[in-house]
Amino acid sequence: MIAPISYTIQSYFESITYAFNKKVIFYIFLLLILGGASAFYVFTFIWNESDSIFKTLLGQFSWFETNGFLTTAMTWIVKLFGTAFILILYRYIFFIVCSPILSLISEAVEKEYFKRNNLFLSTESISIFSSIWRSILMNGRNFIIEIAICTVLFLLSFIPLLGIFFSALSFLVSSYFAGVSNFD
Repeated sequence: MIAPISYTIQSYFESITYAFNKKVIFYIFLLLILGGASAFYVFTFIWNESDSIFKTLLGQFSWFETNGFLTTAMTWIVKLFGTAFILILYRYIFFIVCSPILSLISEAVEKEYFKRNNLFLSTESISIFSSIWRSILMNGRNFIIEIAICTVLFLLSFIPLLGIFFSALSFLVSSYFAGVSNFD
């Protein structure tokens, strides 16, 4: 049990050292900054636009009070669920857009690390468009599966005393699919 954990930690520190020595860390930080900045802008855009979406929905029902508790509660529910859905969608879109860049970085690192050429990819056999198409298919499938499972778990979370368990399970499902997307 301890040997795999120590091997994982050793490999992690070895990869960090390698990334700094081979100047690959620049590309990692570039993707990190682009991803963080675009996630911030997507989050603020959705958070601000959810008000106008809710007001449009609110106008459809004449029995809603404009300043009541139900209106305030529904506003927060729409904001939270809309933001969560868009951020999940954003994660998959970001992986689709970055997949060609990440595959080229991965290929360059493997070529340098193993001292062999064309381990998995070759520029002749796989184009950028086919890499993007493959990423669209994989991430689209994962997105649909994740949303379906999380929706079922959300509905099951209304069962008394089991809600905490299903909420934790929903977090684990989202973490699993985030990890699967990172492996690709």
